[in-house]
Amino acid sequence: MNTPPSQRKAAALARIEASRTRLILALLPEEPAPHEQAPTPGTGAAGARGFPAASLAARMRRDGAGLGLFSAGQTLVRRWWRRQPWHGPAELVASAVAQQVNPVVRRHPWAALAVGAAAGMVLATLTPRVLGAAKNRWAPWRANLGGVLWSQLGQASVQMALAGALASWVNDMGKRAQQAPDREASAGPSGDTS
Repeated sequence: MNTPPSQRKAAALARIEASRTRLILALLPEEPAPHEQAPTPGTGAAGARGFPAASLAARMRRDGAGLGLFSAGQTLVRRWWRRQPWHGPAELVASAVAQQVNPVVRRHPWAALAVGAAAGMVLATLTPRVLGAAKNRWAPWRANLGGVLWSQLGQASVQMALAGALASWVNDMGKRAQQAPDREASAGPSGDTS
């Protein structure tokens, strides 16, 4: 039962090292694209990884001002998108749609081009009309929307409805939290048939 202090210290150090490794892997920036792997003269290791100033300057020296700013913006958007909760489902849907659409496009490339051109023409034609109509209908509401919402939130009936919805949500979350351990306990011994 009693472990010697040296073993406890070694176990604690191993846990700290494992935690440090997990943190480094979680916070490590993404790997550079293949065209970015060659180091630029005058930039050290911090220039390649330290994105804000050194990396932007290195990209601008290598690719020019316009292309450097564009690639830096593209990297920022890519990093932002990978951290979003909808990244996984969106990638899954995109790959499923691509699997269904690619064979049709390969079989009928001219028809796909005609459909794309027709869709673009419809969008280009309808967009000014739709946006103009929406802007005209939205104009009277835009000036008074904040005041209307604030006055609605000041009414007792709206406050009671919000309080009831919040209480119902908290109650539902509490019931789910109580049911989760019960389900795990009931599924544990009987579910283990391997």
